Amino acid sequence: MENVLRMAEVFSKAMGLKDAEGATEAFRTAIRFGMCLVAEDGEIMGTACLTPYTKVAWVGGVAVRPELQGRGIGRALVIRLLNLVRFPTVRLDATEVGKHLYRKLGFSEEYRTVTYDLSWVHPTHVETVEGLEDWMLELDKEAFGDDRSALLETSGGIALKAERGFGVLSRGLLGQVVAEDEGSAEAVIRGAVALGARYLVAPSYRSGFLESIGAREVYRCTRMSLGRHREASGLLYGIYGYMFG
Repeated sequence: MENVLRMAEVFSKAMGLKDAEGATEAFRTAIRFGMCLVAEDGEIMGTACLTPYTKVAWVGGVAVRPELQGRGIGRALVIRLLNLVRFPTVRLDATEVGKHLYRKLGFSEEYRTVTYDLSWVHPTHVETVEGLEDWMLELDKEAFGDDRSALLETSGGIALKAERGFGVLSRGLLGQVVAEDEGSAEAVIRGAVALGARYLVAPSYRSGFLESIGAREVYRCTRMSLGRHREASGLLYGIYGYMFG
């Protein structure tokens, strides 16, 4: 427990986050479903986590204390992760600083992943359900290109249900939004705002749609991959989160 709190503190400072609560929960989840490494020298200097799905491994939580950045700590942690777990495909969302490291390690850019502020999106009602239904898990599997049911079923968020899509809201962040059409995606997003959603992370190719309903861009990362991967981009309107894809 103490290590998780210290890891979340390092990550939050490195990313300039005011609140470490969300990071703490993310590290707990990453440890439960995968592994996290730390670099230590009397204190935690850096962190890196990996979540294995069935075909894809996801790297997240890579951070180094601000005063120690530029010394190769993050690079060493990522290389060790890649050597510990062999998967045909590894994916991640890289910061502007981090993507240069990942390019050197052989990763290729896919697209931008953008954090949107939903404060200006008009709220409406949407149906909520107890847990994710089977069709939701199947739709996510198609959209993401891999099965991550075990992770999603224990997310603990509020499941939002539209006619042909769904989303999950947790701690003010609207996680993955998967839908077969824009109308269903919009219903999920507006419904999430009514329930307190503040942010959504989405692929950059959804920028026109999201801005049309009032979402405003606040931050960008770059989705990168090592190895081939296929996802159904036509279904994806929001990602689960930077830590898990």
